[in-house]
Amino acid sequence: MNTQDVVMEFFRHVGIGRRISKMLFGLIEEPKEKPQKIFLLDDLKEIGKSKLKDIALKTGHSPQNLCFLYNHLEKEGLIKREIDPADRRNTLYSITEKGDTILEENKRKAREVVKHLFSQLSDQDLKTIKESFEKINLILEKIV
Repeated sequence: MNTQDVVMEFFRHVGIGRRISKMLFGLIEEPKEKPQKIFLLDDLKEIGKSKLKDIALKTGHSPQNLCFLYNHLEKEGLIKREIDPADRRNTLYSITEKGDTILEENKRKAREVVKHLFSQLSDQDLKTIKESFEKINLILEKIV
């Protein structure tokens, strides 16, 4: 198999992953948040209190897009902005307690859905999936 074939297969599976994510989102019970909101909160929690340009660099979003998205999250009380005490020209962004609660609740619900779906598989299928994930991770670590 040549590199082009592998690249095409990779993107085909990424597309399937997005469809699966949307399907899983549909199975989560209310109240639930949109996946984009959860991804934004999860990124910010992982990065920690930071400047917008630093968050943008780490997430691949443009600072302008993040600013627009964060305005909505701030209005909902999910993130907060504060002046950087070290340099008052900068604004620091961080997740609030409310944002963290919503993030963790939605992640818990998603895990429950996946657990329910996986509980329908045989032990052999579960073993195959686990081994496949491990193998994929080992291969990806070689190229990243």
